[in-house]
Amino acid sequence: MAELAFNTNGCMALPAFHTLGVISQLLHSLYALTVIALYPPIATTPSALPVMPTPDNILDHVRRTKCDILITIPALLQIWAQDKASVDLLATLKLIVSIYVVSNPCMLNFLLLCAGILRRLCTNKTRELYG
Repeated sequence: MAELAFNTNGCMALPAFHTLGVISQLLHSLYALTVIALYPPIATTPSALPVMPTPDNILDHVRRTKCDILITIPALLQIWAQDKASVDLLATLKLIVSIYVVSNPCMLNFLLLCAGILRRLCTNKTRELYG
């Protein structure tokens, strides 16, 4: 865990009410000494809505907050793997954590491997860190 300290973790794609969101956004920052990057608070009135995560605005916030680590879901990786600009940005990250119950689709692993991203991918399925 020491190698993950003092990094900026992008957790903007995770819902705060979900177990993964609580662990990543709250507990991880307390125990691992990491900065957690979230969307800015724009819902300042009861009628205002918060930012809705999309593949594009997640990567925009990763870029603007200078994240080192991104915690995300496989569905977003599948979308990003098909776009060269997204892949280039993901390749600059130290680590990508993707949580899923079943294994990644083979095509997604192939796309991430070709882009040089698979070696920085940590999943709960394989429990391995490539790189």
